[in-house]
Amino acid sequence: MKGMVDSPEWTKLKKTFFVVEEPDHPFIFSGPDALIAERGKLLAFFIPSKAERSSPNKLFSRLLNARIVYPVHTQMILIRDHQKLLSYEDQLNKKFFDETIEKSDLRLAAQLLKVQKTGVRMRDLQKSQQSMFHKQIKLEANNVQYLTQPAKSTTSRGLDTSIQTKKASFYNRLLEKQETTRANIYRDTEQDILGYKKLGPKRSALNELAPFFEFSLKSEFKGVDDGGFSPGVEVKYLNLSEFPTIVSDPLKPVRIASLLGWVISLADDIDGVVKRKVNLK
Repeated sequence: MKGMVDSPEWTKLKKTFFVVEEPDHPFIFSGPDALIAERGKLLAFFIPSKAERSSPNKLFSRLLNARIVYPVHTQMILIRDHQKLLSYEDQLNKKFFDETIEKSDLRLAAQLLKVQKTGVRMRDLQKSQQSMFHKQIKLEANNVQYLTQPAKSTTSRGLDTSIQTKKASFYNRLLEKQETTRANIYRDTEQDILGYKKLGPKRSALNELAPFFEFSLKSEFKGVDDGGFSPGVEVKYLNLSEFPTIVSDPLKPVRIASLLGWVISLADDIDGVVKRKVNLK
């Protein structure tokens, strides 16, 4: 697991506590590298990849995805390697992670399991989670019903996106600057968010949809305090070329898309997308 497998400290932790490496979760498309649990306490470890050491966006997307779905008392731990420095060290001082420890000091994890996480934002985060999942249940039911109705084709010819000229932009609070998305995500004249994606036959639907999930996380991230996270959910419309699915968990792409506020369509024209506008209140 990214260089920790051969670590004596990591091996000792695995013998002492309940450890899950590369954990899967029904609502996570990209999350922590490992979890450690002990008597109701939970640590989530993040080890920056080579790409993440130079750009924080994907690392923070992983963190935000975990913040949304894991229990609010979960401590998010960044594992640093002094031989592989990050290019954005100053941003770590803003407490995006609960703790930062060196790879050589993994033994400190045992001490962190004794710490009771507190913070004024924990209740706010819990309320946000409850609100998001309440909306997710409704939107997933709506998306699944639409995608599986007998008269509905599971593929579309795809829309002509040339009529869309204004890519969606947002203020990235992680980088503290305005950012325009690179994905096919646009804001129309009614200020609705419209996304378009032709899914490829050889790539995982989760990987194909990752830019849309990351857009939701980054654009709706409202702030952080003491490791807290305040998400907002803006309804967005995502037109796809086919039913997004993966073999191991067929509905996972739809489930995550619904959690992050995406209304899915398989339309051949813009009117088909507009008809998918639903009331989730």
